[in-house]
Amino acid sequence: MSQAHCSSCGLPIPDGQGRSCSMCYGDPYYGRDGYALRMLEEQAQQEYERQAERDEHSQLTDDF
Repeated sequence: MSQAHCSSCGLPIPDGQGRSCSMCYGDPYYGRDGYALRMLEEQAQQEYERQAERDEHSQLTDDF
């Protein structure tokens, strides 16, 4: 059995998912590949870390 690939970008996708990955389909909950959902989770984590750094910096400058 060969690995299925997205018809738009060529990323590997699970059998039975259709012809698109979740990124190209535009829905983080589409299929089982998890690409779009993982990207959103990573972006949320990065934003959380940036906000924590801003808050820490703001707290340090408020002390002066």
